[in-house]
Amino acid sequence: MPRLDVWAEFARLHDEEGWTFARIGASKGCDESAAALRARLSRDLPDAARRATVDGLFDEGHCVAVSGLTVDINSLSPWLTTEQAQSELVAEVLGRHRGSSEGKKPTVQNVRESAVRWKETIRLAERLHGETD
Repeated sequence: MPRLDVWAEFARLHDEEGWTFARIGASKGCDESAAALRARLSRDLPDAARRATVDGLFDEGHCVAVSGLTVDINSLSPWLTTEQAQSELVAEVLGRHRGSSEGKKPTVQNVRESAVRWKETIRLAERLHGETD
């Protein structure tokens, strides 16, 4: 079963059937935190990360790194949303990866490093935006 479908099943069991993450984990052979993570990934990943997963370029670790990039809704939301930032992160990673690496997955470390750079840039923009208010 494709990874996104598996994650969607975790979210469905929790959201529609009312199962706890402990129960989901027990039935799916993982712990409670992994069940919660997979349900969250199903709900919150931007389309760009979903496509990269379907294309076999991203695994769960890549998606976890992407999902860790968030934007404070109160500071930059008119200009940059979490979904936009995550989509740009995916585009950056895949754009840098194309060429001689074609057919290979980017490393999770590459995604994490790019996410750190994005987080630093967003924090700076939030701080500068706060100074102009």
